[in-house]
Amino acid sequence: MHDLPADERGRIYQRVVNAYLPFARGLASRYRFRGEPSEDLEQVASLGLVLAIVRFDPSKGATLADFAAPTITGELRKHFRDRCWLVRPPRRLQELRPRLREVQQELEQSLRRQPTLDEVADTLGVPVTTIAEIERAATGYEPVSLETPLGSAADAATLGEILPDAEDDLSRLVDQITVHSLLTCLTDRQRRIVQLRYFQEKTQQEIADELGVSQVQVSRLLSQILARLREAAETVGEQCPNGDCSCEGNVSEHARSPAIA
Repeated sequence: MHDLPADERGRIYQRVVNAYLPFARGLASRYRFRGEPSEDLEQVASLGLVLAIVRFDPSKGATLADFAAPTITGELRKHFRDRCWLVRPPRRLQELRPRLREVQQELEQSLRRQPTLDEVADTLGVPVTTIAEIERAATGYEPVSLETPLGSAADAATLGEILPDAEDDLSRLVDQITVHSLLTCLTDRQRRIVQLRYFQEKTQQEIADELGVSQVQVSRLLSQILARLREAAETVGEQCPNGDCSCEGNVSEHARSPAIA
């Protein structure tokens, strides 16, 4: 082929491409119903076919079909990996996603039941937590539109209409006032623990080291504190559970509380 004139070489390539186009389209059809138009998939498969024909060396012993199939399939997978993610997760998760589906189907057939997460993870050779990452990453391939209606009625609200506004300063102010009000129902030590855990984001062990107690004691104290706060939240306007203050109180006094300063 390389010794032939360019015009003749081009005609031969064109004849081979035309002869194997049905083969390439057949491989592309395996990827239907994944959100991509069939025409785009066939175009990608055709490109893979041309690349395979140009690289094909019959002296290696393989047939053109055997040589072209992996090349075409690779181009199709590359297309999905690089072009079809609206929110692109790490490449490792992109590549594991199709393999996850294959493993799940294989295990269902061999076990004749739904495989457990541990069984799927063992077969893939990844931790169970990675399976959850793959499932979350899959939402980036076909994300839900904010215009999705939440009911069948013509005037049904959309998903975007019920999402909270991250820039809603008024709601944030109300939340801050509520938190300050509830924290006044705690002792100084309890407020210190809340500040360390939820505002400074320290671990229970770090809090234990700072307070000179065990991690188990910190865990128990946090459970008691949260229970008290829940009770106080349910009785806003009444006397606090420990009788020290009124949860409703003076907002300006709560806003000056040093616990969250």
